[in-house]
Amino acid sequence: MNRPENARVRIAQTAGVTAAYAAVLVAVTWPAFVHASERILGGNFIFGHFHLIDLLEQALRGGHGIITETKELNFPAGGDMTFVGWTYIAPILAARFAGLPLVLAMNLLLAAHMLLGALGMNALARRLGVGRPESFAAGLFYGFSPFALSLLWNGQIEKISHGFLPLLLLVLMDAVSLRRWRPVAVFGVLFGVLLSTDPYNAIFAALLAAVTGVYVLVQTRRAKRAAVFGRLGAAALAALIASLPFLIYWHATQPEKEATALLMPAREDPQRVVGLRNSATLAGWVVPSVGRAGAVEASSWVVPSYHIHYLGWTVLLLAAVGWAGAARRAPPETHGGEDAFGLGFWLAVLAVFFVVAHGYFLELAPSTNWSARRLVPLPLAWLAAISPVFSTFSATYRAAVMVTLVLSVFAAKAMAALSLRWPRARPALVGATLSLFAAESVVLSPAPLPMPVESAKAPAVYADLGAVPDRGAVMELPNEAHVSDQGWNQRYLYYRALHHHPLAFRERAMPQTVNVNEEFLRFILEITSSDDGPSDLSAVDPRVTFCYLILHERFIAPKHRADLRAFLGAVFIPIKNYPNEGVRLYRTRSMGELGGLDVAWPKFGLDPALAATCPAGAKTTE
Repeated sequence: MNRPENARVRIAQTAGVTAAYAAVLVAVTWPAFVHASERILGGNFIFGHFHLIDLLEQALRGGHGIITETKELNFPAGGDMTFVGWTYIAPILAARFAGLPLVLAMNLLLAAHMLLGALGMNALARRLGVGRPESFAAGLFYGFSPFALSLLWNGQIEKISHGFLPLLLLVLMDAVSLRRWRPVAVFGVLFGVLLSTDPYNAIFAALLAAVTGVYVLVQTRRAKRAAVFGRLGAAALAALIASLPFLIYWHATQPEKEATALLMPAREDPQRVVGLRNSATLAGWVVPSVGRAGAVEASSWVVPSYHIHYLGWTVLLLAAVGWAGAARRAPPETHGGEDAFGLGFWLAVLAVFFVVAHGYFLELAPSTNWSARRLVPLPLAWLAAISPVFSTFSATYRAAVMVTLVLSVFAAKAMAALSLRWPRARPALVGATLSLFAAESVVLSPAPLPMPVESAKAPAVYADLGAVPDRGAVMELPNEAHVSDQGWNQRYLYYRALHHHPLAFRERAMPQTVNVNEEFLRFILEITSSDDGPSDLSAVDPRVTFCYLILHERFIAPKHRADLRAFLGAVFIPIKNYPNEGVRLYRTRSMGELGGLDVAWPKFGLDPALAATCPAGAKTTE
């Protein structure tokens, strides 16, 4: 067979594997594509990303380039903006300029990155000499693991980057094993892309590269170590060069600020660390659960995040067989070449990331009683005691991505070894294994299947607001300025991408401290949280910076709704009520209009300096 024929065969095989993974992906995510422009993959986090893309799109259409600050949020003070997830943002922006609806573009990109996870693992398994059926299974084990599915459900698009890790390991293996420089350059580019997408996984990639480098240097004969060290150094340099654009951009959008809120609490209070950090638990790796019962819920979200690191017994048992086979020095599983990275390498990677996933302390006796917890300090706690740099990791459970990768490799090798021993039973073995994996994913895994979706449909008030000719700023109630994060503001950010008015409150991730309308929001908090009613706030600053106020009554406790409606109806001008959606729209009075009001409530009016942003009599279309 000549080279063109070989190329055609490889393309056909790759297309077939991709189509098979795509079919699995459709089975997992089909609810999002039944009404593709009305349903969003991912939980509440996903909504916060739409306004970032919209801000960039508007800036680019206006000829302003990539922005590093905005006044569209926290109006009029604004703030700095840092964009991560560039492997999502860039293609979605391209899709938007091509006329694709924003929600559909987001769903397609999320699905594509899930597909990349399976294809990346498939490619790594093939690089390790595993046969095609077993490599396909490895792609499923990794790309559709409970951990990967939980990332999709959480809707944090910058974190669904697990597909880059097996590809990075593949090219790093080639960089140190082969005497070619192309893998070195590819490693650098992939690392730069990963860093601009998800700094967390970039840290894991750097740690993986360090473990790989140490292993290869130890295993290499002394005469060849200089050459291997040179290739490792070149890979590190390539990664640094490829990362520079994002590092420069990151520095430009991160003003000097105190990091005390990020630092790990003192060692005298280690329980706080365990309580605050999202770390893995020993039971979480192996205990099955129905639905999402086994997931750790982040209590601060209406749509909770699920921090899942369940490995699955199908993969675990196969991995054990694969490890036992490797320990007995089994011959290469299939055609494809000798594996230069032995059992020691994979066990080292597994051990390092298993420990990292548990964070700062290992809980030997989990308990709701802090004083009863038995905690064993782990290396991260030792490093944090030396330097605060190591005390900023807030979601160490995500190191489970590398544990899943290693176990997927072991499982694929086990399947290949069994197929080599009983070649006639190979189809039945692969089919039975995939059936068990699918059944466990549906019945026992804590990751929800099929993927839940969120409605992209917005209340009618936003269409009305988008039709007004002025660009008056908007305040939304309830607001998260003084309460634990309930997921409301994430939705408001998505709605802003629809009505395009500035928001007069800050986005939670904005690295800036001045929060406009502080006293107004504090007063609202008193009305909606105190059974005794608001205290005397007659001395508050009466100026606010928003023209329109939207009240979502369904998010207000029933016992506080009457007081809040009375205040808003007396001080602000009611414009329209949307009873079917539980939404009310108000306009802010000018300071001059407040003078004639005879109310017991504190009076809040539009800052005179912003009068031009809110023309008198501004209202929505009826």
